[in-house]
Amino acid sequence: MAEQMTNEEILNAEKERVKQLVAKDQLNADKIDSIYQQAMTVASATTKVFFDKYQQDGQLSLSDVSQSPTQWDIEQYQKAINQMMATASVTSDLRKQLNVLYQQALLTRRSLLGSLLGSAVVIATANVKELGHKVIKSDYQEGYNHFGGGS
Repeated sequence: MAEQMTNEEILNAEKERVKQLVAKDQLNADKIDSIYQQAMTVASATTKVFFDKYQQDGQLSLSDVSQSPTQWDIEQYQKAINQMMATASVTSDLRKQLNVLYQQALLTRRSLLGSLLGSAVVIATANVKELGHKVIKSDYQEGYNHFGGGS
């Protein structure tokens, strides 16, 4: 015969469960921060490469950033996107968004840099969305098991 838990034991067990859930939420928040930070790191490094190439006396001129992107510019852009996409799951929505941003990138160097930042956010958001789906599925299963549905 199973031993009955006292109210105090039940309360302590639930307090411990809440602590575990809060710790799990913090871990997920840290993962989300890391996803966005990684994307911004790539975008920042690539922006610095552009700045270093085109700056004069520590500034970019309006005429420089208003020019059409060169083949080198496009290659740097694509390299950065590929680096950010290394950990992303490609969906049709993500592909559409990146195609729009790529077309924008072809207009001027300024639009290319804006597109690079937009792409970083879009890719990071897709990664966060994927993580969110995994967390929801896992949380549902854990909750189901905790409340006796999986016994």
